[in-house]
Formats: sequence, structure tokens, C-alpha cells
Amino acid sequence: MQTYDCEPTLNDSEVLEFCKNGYMLLDRVVPSEINKKVTAWVNEPAGKAHVENYINLDDRYQDLAREQWFKDNVLLNDALAGALRSLLGKNFGLPSLIANHKSECPIPEAQDWHWDGGAKFGPQINYVLVFYLPEGCPRDMGPTEILPSSHFLFSPSSYMGHYGSIKG
Repeated sequence: MQTYDCEPTLNDSEVLEFCKNGYMLLDRVVPSEINKKVTAWVNEPAGKAHVENYINLDDRYQDLAREQWFKDNVLLNDALAGALRSLLGKNFGLPSLIANHKSECPIPEAQDWHWDGGAKFGPQINYVLVFYLPEGCPRDMGPTEILPSSHFLFSPSSYMGHYGSIKG
């Protein structure tokens, strides 16, 4: 696993706020030209060359994670890397997997509430999920609803469906 170190950027209050809410929002920290480049890369048709070069088209996104321009401007941009360093400590691990969750809308039925990333429970922060949206995504399109403090609800993902559609 590749690791990275930098200066932490969150103060104690911001770390405690993350621990309480279970999430934080870093708005517009990736340069717009990089967002456009990522969007173009993602929208590139998966033609014959891609099918021949990849066992699974999702493997294509692992190639994106290895692109230096993506790594420097998305995964290791100052705001994100500093926040991760504040939460995870020195030499935090870089992602071993990225996935594209782009969908064609409208989707007839959204997923029920669930944990992403194989949730693990305990008092320490050992990993975080990072969601990156390189293009506009109005609230009515999704992508994800976050239920603040739900990381304190210690139940299997399969038991989360009874929460239904929580609004507000």
C-alpha cells in the first residue's frame, strides 16, 4: 500500500466535529480544469481497445488513480490530504480502489440505506471513504444522502433498509 504524509490542516475542533458527525464536506477544492479532465476521462467511450486491455472495465478506474495528474490534484490536493492526515495520522494509506458510481437518470428506485466500504465499528478512525464529484450534481439527482452521526448505529448494513427514505 502506498502511503503519504503532509502537514495536518484540521484543528482539534474540526477533528471533533468530524468524529461527531461522521463526515465533512470539502467544497470546490479540486481545480475546475482537473474536474473537466476527469469528467472527460470518465465519459470516454469504453471501446474495443478498453475491452481488450481490461479484464473488467472497472479496472480502468484503477489506472486513473495511478495517473500523476489525478493523484496530485484529486487524491493529494492540499485540502483533502491535510484533512486525511489530521484524521488518520502520519503516513496514511492511499486508496487501493476507486469506483465510478455514475448512473443514467432517472433511476426508478434508489438504494435503501446501507453502509459503504464494509463498515467497521470502534472508537478509532482507521479509514475514511472519500466521495469525489467532478461535475455538478444537484440535490434532486443524488448522489448520496448522508445521515449525520449514523456511524454510531452499530447494526449490519442489511438491517439499515428499515430507515426508508429519511428527509430533512
